[in-house]
Amino acid sequence: MNIKNSTSSSLFIVGMPRSGTKLLRSLLNNHPKISILPIETEFLPYWVKNWHKFGRDLHNYKNFLKFYKKMVKLPYFLYMVERGELIKPKEWFKRCKSFDVAGVFEALAKHDCKLLMT
Repeated sequence: MNIKNSTSSSLFIVGMPRSGTKLLRSLLNNHPKISILPIETEFLPYWVKNWHKFGRDLHNYKNFLKFYKKMVKLPYFLYMVERGELIKPKEWFKRCKSFDVAGVFEALAKHDCKLLMT
C-alpha cells in the first residue's frame, strides 16, 4: 500500500489466506490517497526462500536481469502482463533504493501502485 502525502511513506499489509486481507484491501482502496496492489503478490515467501539463487549482488544489472526473467513467470507478473502494466527491468532496477528483498519489493509496489493512482 502506498499512502500519498507530503512524505510519501509506504505501509505493507500482510496476512494469511482467508484472514480478511481482500476485504481490507477493498475498504482501503476507497480512499483517494491510498493505493494497494490489485492482487495478492504471494511471491515474498518464494523470494525469501530463493533470494540466494539470484546472486548476492542484485545491484549489478546483469544479476538483476536474471532475477527479473525468473520473476515475470510468477502469477502476479503474468497478471500485470495481461493488464499491459508490467514494469520494465531497467525501470524497476532504477527505482530500487536497496537491493535486498524489502528494497526490491518496495520499488515494485510503488511503481504498480502509482499506476493505479493515475
